[in-house]
Amino acid sequence: MRAEIKLIAEGIDDYDIDSVTSAAAGHPKDKMQDRRIDTSWKANSTATQDIDIDTNSDTFSANYAFLYHNISDNSSSATIKIYSDDNAGFTSATQRGSTFTITPSNKPYAMISFGAGIVERYWRIRIENSDVAPEVYLVFLGVSSLAMTGFSVRHMPGQSQEITYDGYDIEEAAGGVRAARIYHDGRWTLRAQWEILDSTLEVALQQFMADVKGGARAFFLVDSDSTYHWVRILNRRLGSSEFVHELFNTDPLIFEEEF
Repeated sequence: MRAEIKLIAEGIDDYDIDSVTSAAAGHPKDKMQDRRIDTSWKANSTATQDIDIDTNSDTFSANYAFLYHNISDNSSSATIKIYSDDNAGFTSATQRGSTFTITPSNKPYAMISFGAGIVERYWRIRIENSDVAPEVYLVFLGVSSLAMTGFSVRHMPGQSQEITYDGYDIEEAAGGVRAARIYHDGRWTLRAQWEILDSTLEVALQQFMADVKGGARAFFLVDSDSTYHWVRILNRRLGSSEFVHELFNTDPLIFEEEF
């Protein structure tokens, strides 16, 4: 079976968040960098909020921004805009991509794509018209054909999507009576491998592995049903083989849900 999936992996872990317009107590700006979906930056008012990011590189390039957020959509007028500039003051900032309007159907995910990669050091995320103080859990920013177009994947026969129940211990008392200590419910798991990649896509997939440091960093996977999953890779490496000139097949990858 063949399907399309997307990998959204380029977080802002290694960049600086220079400033935010405001921050509520217990919700500092660095929570948008920690790869956790249970912590967040939160503003202290409904006023327009700017999140200013310094990538620390004049050659940094991006063609998408992605937010996992809790921004109000009650009035159907809350929006997200992305700007970039070559100076930290944003004196000549240019909006990148279209204005993203938050609706009940797209919340809590906001993907803004720019087409061609934009080379700028400084980036600003602007949130306007939220009915409650905006809250953002994670920000992703970068150039990734994985995130924007996905790859065709081949599910392993009999091992495509499954639920793995491993969050329990069995305790056995004298006489053989057993009881289970359950720590969590089953985890969604996807096993997949890529076939017939050209050299450009093979390099991009290896770059994805570098972005997530193997299994060290969690990320979003969008499956063929457009469902978002917060996952990490169980593989510590990705092997690929060139079966004809500049065409590659990869080893299977195992994506497993995080809680």
